[in-house]
Amino acid sequence: GINAEYGSCSEFSPFTSREEMPLVLLCGIPASGKSTRAKQIEDYLRNNEVTKVVVITEDTLLIERNEGYKDNFSEKNTRSALKAAADRSLSQETTVILDSLNYIKGYRYELYCIARALSTTHCVIYCNTTKETAKQWNQNREAKFNDALFTDIASRLETPNPRNRWDYPCFEVSPEEELPFDDIFQALFNKKGPRPNMATKLQVITDTNYVHEMDKITQEIMNAVLEAQKNNPIVGYELTVPHTTKKINLVREVNMAELRRLKRQFNKITQMHPPPPNEIGEVFAEYLNGNL
Repeated sequence: GINAEYGSCSEFSPFTSREEMPLVLLCGIPASGKSTRAKQIEDYLRNNEVTKVVVITEDTLLIERNEGYKDNFSEKNTRSALKAAADRSLSQETTVILDSLNYIKGYRYELYCIARALSTTHCVIYCNTTKETAKQWNQNREAKFNDALFTDIASRLETPNPRNRWDYPCFEVSPEEELPFDDIFQALFNKKGPRPNMATKLQVITDTNYVHEMDKITQEIMNAVLEAQKNNPIVGYELTVPHTTKKINLVREVNMAELRRLKRQFNKITQMHPPPPNEIGEVFAEYLNGNL
């Protein structure tokens, strides 16, 4: 795992100088032990004076897993519902544990943006369990994924990379390992949350080259989507677009007006925390996949 050097829990009160309480993201393939780890973290926090902890799962939102992830459209709605619940629940009193797959890099980026906008800390708990072990655990539990869906999701896992700011700090844990509870606690409560960086925001807005490059890349991706629909009106396939190896999942027809609206929303998000120029295409493609 990624364990930074922090002081001990006893050296401070977790409730000093905080605007919002933290966000904890579980990440991993189905049946990799995420809910077990979420319960362990919840118990640890409650035993360390963090009295209000909310755990958000598909179950708490009454989403049956096989229905919620059966296709791209259903999965998009499931992710949107989970993200909205996390956003609603974060407050000065409430720590949120999002116990879900969170296996897509672009989705973790959006959750990071929520935490950053609220000036609070967040961390990722990556349950690194082999597919063979997770598949066995999945078979032995009541609310299990069907075999085809389990295999599909497991094959699409985008492993957290702590070099990405939205995946840092990342605590990787295998089934036989104990969670580094003290390090997690310090990362959440002793580290000051990132504030919306106005200097960066102004720099991006006034950096003509960056704005021009972003506009050019996003426009070319949008044009590729529209052109593909002209040439092949059938939806339900993966589309190759310029500036990224990420493919666009065309689950339905989309017009220019909707693409322009999504582009405006994307620009608004990236003004506060812009991706590096060489990642604009990939991040925009992931954003489209999450919102189309």
